[in-house]
Amino acid sequence: MSRLSTCLLIALPLTLSGVASALAETNYFPGEFSDFFDETQQQINVVVVGAGEGTLVKGLASYDTFRVESDSSAYKQLKSYFLESQVKSAAVDAILEQLVVGVATDESCTGNLARCLVTPEVDNAGYVFDFDYGQLRIFVPSTSVKAELAEVEYQSAFSESNALINSTRLYGYTDFDGRNSGSMSNYTTIGLPLGYLTFDTQYHTPGNEFDLYSGLYTLDFSGHTLQAGRSRYNLSFNSTDMFDTGARMALDGAFVGSSRNLIKGSADSQQKIYFYAPQLGQLEVYRDDRLILTQVVDEGQQFLSYEDLPKGVYDITIILKVSGNTVLKERRQVVNNNQFSIPVGEFDYVFGVGRLEDFDFGDSPLNQDSLMADYDNYDRNIIKASSTYRFNEALLFGGSATIGTDEQYLQLGGSYYFNEALSLDFVHGSFLNADDFYQRGSLSYSGIFLDYRRYEYDAQNTEYRMASHLYGMRSFEDIGVGISGQVMGANGFLRAAYYTSRDVVKVASAVVESESELWSLSAGLSKSFDAGSLSVNAEYMDNSVTDVDSRISLSWTMPFGDSGISAQSSLYVDQDGFDRNVNYLRGDYQGDNWRGNASAGAHVFNDNSVMGDLSVTASGDNDYFTANSYGYTNDRGEKTLSAGFNSTQVLSSSGLSFTKDKSRSYAQVSALTQDEDFSPELKLGLSKDGRYNRRVTVSDEVSLLPLKEYSAFDFDFDASGDNVEVQRGRDHRFSHPGTVFNVSADVTELASQILVLDDIFGNPISRVQCLGDGCISAEPLSDDGVFRVNYRKNADFRLISRKGLCIYEGKASDTKVNTLKGFCLPGLEQTGRDKWQKTSYLLQGDNLEQALVYLGQFTVGKDAKNVIARLNSQNVIFTSVTVAGEQYIYVTDINLTSAKRQLLQELDAYVLIKDSELDLLTLLENEEGNDA
Repeated sequence: MSRLSTCLLIALPLTLSGVASALAETNYFPGEFSDFFDETQQQINVVVVGAGEGTLVKGLASYDTFRVESDSSAYKQLKSYFLESQVKSAAVDAILEQLVVGVATDESCTGNLARCLVTPEVDNAGYVFDFDYGQLRIFVPSTSVKAELAEVEYQSAFSESNALINSTRLYGYTDFDGRNSGSMSNYTTIGLPLGYLTFDTQYHTPGNEFDLYSGLYTLDFSGHTLQAGRSRYNLSFNSTDMFDTGARMALDGAFVGSSRNLIKGSADSQQKIYFYAPQLGQLEVYRDDRLILTQVVDEGQQFLSYEDLPKGVYDITIILKVSGNTVLKERRQVVNNNQFSIPVGEFDYVFGVGRLEDFDFGDSPLNQDSLMADYDNYDRNIIKASSTYRFNEALLFGGSATIGTDEQYLQLGGSYYFNEALSLDFVHGSFLNADDFYQRGSLSYSGIFLDYRRYEYDAQNTEYRMASHLYGMRSFEDIGVGISGQVMGANGFLRAAYYTSRDVVKVASAVVESESELWSLSAGLSKSFDAGSLSVNAEYMDNSVTDVDSRISLSWTMPFGDSGISAQSSLYVDQDGFDRNVNYLRGDYQGDNWRGNASAGAHVFNDNSVMGDLSVTASGDNDYFTANSYGYTNDRGEKTLSAGFNSTQVLSSSGLSFTKDKSRSYAQVSALTQDEDFSPELKLGLSKDGRYNRRVTVSDEVSLLPLKEYSAFDFDFDASGDNVEVQRGRDHRFSHPGTVFNVSADVTELASQILVLDDIFGNPISRVQCLGDGCISAEPLSDDGVFRVNYRKNADFRLISRKGLCIYEGKASDTKVNTLKGFCLPGLEQTGRDKWQKTSYLLQGDNLEQALVYLGQFTVGKDAKNVIARLNSQNVIFTSVTVAGEQYIYVTDINLTSAKRQLLQELDAYVLIKDSELDLLTLLENEEGNDA
């Protein structure tokens, strides 16, 4: 074919395509091109980019557009395909609506249609229609893609290594004038094969009273948690906890709720941001201008896991690059905090029954006697159900119902994150059988916050009811607003608060309300200088009962170098003017496990009176407990002393242990050794939920390592840097509350020896292998035949190379010798008879120059001299090495006469090839067979 014909064939379709496009933009075109623009039934492959091969449908197609008829078989087929491709229903309806009208290639697509990639707009798909190839490609935005419902795997509900864990806190106080108090608090966890028990108790004086704050049985199973028992505080389950804030939900009962405690991997790994990748490429994720994640992704539906993203609320930009070109760029919001722990599109729930605990009236505004009849008759049995749903990354919304015998309390609430800086929380609850309601909200913007609470209680209705029990019998409104941040390099804050309440008192047979208000304003500023630090604080308070109270304080603190001694001078002014001046000299001291402070002060008051005081603090800890104390005295005879003590006791199958670290799950770690004179120290690496957690030092003394509950831990003992052998160095455990794992490694102290090894000709050995039960490793230290052999202490070993068995001066396990000289010699492994008869054939033909004849091992002295004399009598050329009183003789003579051969036969010499290598595998198998 001529070059002209080829060019015409190439140009013709391109010309026709250009003519067709040009004619399509006009109202006139020749009849021979009309088929390009007439709609005809065509079979088109419709593909959601990234979702597979697509589906073939029959539709109406022209050269530029494609459409389907509403409710046709193609319409229904496409709807089914889009839904199977995880496109959201709303987006499916929008795409089908566009397909009914007709779709064409996006204007942004120029050039080769097959290679064109379209970046779709938010909630609006992009299209590339290629009539020639019979294909319609649809680019779906990530916001229109359903979250893939991956199967969640859970840890077993059954636990092992159960224990009793009790955390104790002791506190005592005295003023040396008859006012003394003390308390002992215990938080106890008892692990069971299925679930665990917890008890929160306190014994205190004066009064010698014992209080049970909670006694609960908790069971985690799959994606749920069951709690049954008594609790003086609100139970905590999940995001539905928002409905209990501010209420007194002390009760006896049983509740079950959704939970992510037993999820394999971290709970963050279940939260994902989905997107479609039109092609395989490089993904870049930016937070502002900072690159926070990069990875290679395949074509199709992909996701980012919250586990790989930083905590917080912020916007990210997802960029996908193919061949250096950006083919996908989307901005998405991330809400990665504990409150938003539900994956998008999932529910949290709590359901249960209980009986509200008795209410301590204390200083209730209503006379207690007037309420006792109603209170005693009040039915405190309730049913409670709460649920929240995460609609998208930013919105969490839900409701709650608390139902009593004659009352119902309904709540609605949620949280919304507008962006990284602005968030809103709000809950409103109404009592259906009374004119009572409670609501709270908070709004934060960067460093500015607004808190709001309001409770309306119908005091004219003196009947004791659910509102009385949950929120009290006093209406109130509480508003707080504040800001914090830096001002000209100083840290500052400003807070304003307004609180009003309506109290009720019973006068004769009437109920009288009284209202009180409180306004407060506080501000502070602190700044550090080279010479010290300055802080200014101001407070203003105005209520309807007492006079206005305002205070301003100015304080300057100056350290004296790094000595730990500092001076502080403070001036206090109130609404009446000067109040007092306080000057302190302080000393701070600390050691490895303790800290102390002593302060001596002088106070000058507005009446010119003076007072001196002295205070001392001390705190310290060891592996078993922490303790602290505070003492104060002044020249007016006042003195106080207080002290605290904290420790956790663990009773497990290994006995009773103590630790200063409070937790509900521990690993009991140790490095075990059979040698009483050896105290090993190893590094233990911990990975939590597949990610590096920390690294600690472990010795032969058993220690308790606190673990975060409901986490999968990998324990890996590392002996790097220490000459020890570690067995059972890895372990994997899941930390249920009330469990204590024994994680240990058997450690054997190793000795080492340096050896310098050559072959029979003085060439350095390049590689050796260690044999024997006592041998651990043989590692080269240089290329000159220098090796370090690590072996179990007081055990022998043998070395072998491909040049033969290795021998050395002295005993290999003699640690008093720094370096041993040795040789790796061929033929030593041959100890049988008739060696000459079996190997002399190697001296025939061309093998003679490559042959080496091993005569044997002879004791230095008479034995060796006799053999050497016989060799010399026949002028046999030989070489030998002497090691540890033994001489090893090799014949290197290539001119072997019949007389010389006769001598070698008499000595039963062993013939081998100089450059042959010993088969280590065969030798090792023979060694194992001999040992057996």
